[in-house]
Amino acid sequence: MIKSSETMLSAFPGSRFLIPLIILLLFSSCRDETAKIRIIYSPDEPIGQIAQKMHEILKGSAEAELIISQGSIANVDSLQRGSADLAIIENHTPINGGGITSVLPLYPQILHILYRDEKEISDFRQIMEGKKVFIGVEGSGTYRFMMDLFRFFEVDQSMIQLTDNPFDMEVYCSFGDILKDENLAGLEDFKLYSFDHVDSYGKGSIAEAISLKYPQLRPFVIPKNIYRQLTPHPVLTIAVDAVLVSREDLPEETVYQLTKTLFQNHQEFNAISPLIALDLTERFDPNLLNFPLHEGSRQYLEKDEPTFFEKYAEMIGVVFSIVIALVSGLFSLTRWRKQAKKDRIDIFYAKVISVKNEIRSFNTTERIRSKIRELHREQDRAFQLLIDEKLQANESFRIYMELNKEIIHSLLVKARALKKAEAGAGKVKFPSTMEN
Repeated sequence: MIKSSETMLSAFPGSRFLIPLIILLLFSSCRDETAKIRIIYSPDEPIGQIAQKMHEILKGSAEAELIISQGSIANVDSLQRGSADLAIIENHTPINGGGITSVLPLYPQILHILYRDEKEISDFRQIMEGKKVFIGVEGSGTYRFMMDLFRFFEVDQSMIQLTDNPFDMEVYCSFGDILKDENLAGLEDFKLYSFDHVDSYGKGSIAEAISLKYPQLRPFVIPKNIYRQLTPHPVLTIAVDAVLVSREDLPEETVYQLTKTLFQNHQEFNAISPLIALDLTERFDPNLLNFPLHEGSRQYLEKDEPTFFEKYAEMIGVVFSIVIALVSGLFSLTRWRKQAKKDRIDIFYAKVISVKNEIRSFNTTERIRSKIRELHREQDRAFQLLIDEKLQANESFRIYMELNKEIIHSLLVKARALKKAEAGAGKVKFPSTMEN
């Protein structure tokens, strides 16, 4: 039975590929086509809410799993180890070893620096030195950046008492969302620090100097009265984007569909925080991201890009017009050259016909001899023009040569007739060209 089956299969061309193909099709039909996406996130708000909303939205098209972590550095490690697929981290998070790509920015995280004092203080060092300061847990995004700010402002860190207790502090620093009303309770005797007067924004403010030193950051203005007594006037601070990142080797199609799904449901994310509407847009600049853009995201963002012909339609039109003009000019030049050559051959035709019309009037052999020499000279000149490519070796030239030969023959016939008539008066000696 087995031999019979092998014989049947061998009867078909390419049958050695048939069995592997059938096995592959059977295997493919049994595969679970649902994509599996593991999202790692920190429980801080609104990151936790965004991760939960992503999980909820992706349920219909993917098998999503949520993993709680302890911050951006832990998220990066998980992505690099391959134990997670997506994470939300700050745009200035350092990466060692690569393997991380950006999907899209989600929202700006605003730096809030709250200090307890009766009067407003504009000097950053005065706020920090000699105070009990909370900058988050060691290794967090706020902690790392505040250490950079201490160096930027040349703060004497030995004069700062860092505390990990947010309820026992004189200065509170945190990157985060817009503070909610419930978060403002107990902050009545605090003030919100502004890096500079808001009128200096765009004129070389300190916030702009910081963003120049750290390109992933940008100045941000907290509007007046948004925090009631904390903001009697606008506050100039800085912000950094929270970015959805992925493993570099996550399939392009997966990231493309993920990006598409997130943008299609951006209203649901906007409901989480008003800041999300600022960043969750297709018009962001990939060059400002700390991590290269994933190819799947790039393909989605460029889906509505004009085609090559649409983008360069005007230039193509100009080039096409120039080509048409050149081709038309070339045709005109070719026609002109052909006409010029035709005009030249017409001159030779006119000469031959003129001699033909005069044959009857020739009454001396000397006159005939002169015309034959003249026709030979014209024939030689026609050949020279042909060699110089000023005449074409076409049907007109062939007809001219035949006509010239015929007229010379007619002249010779006429000469012989005159020779007989003049026989009694004396012999006429014709040149060899005439005899031929």
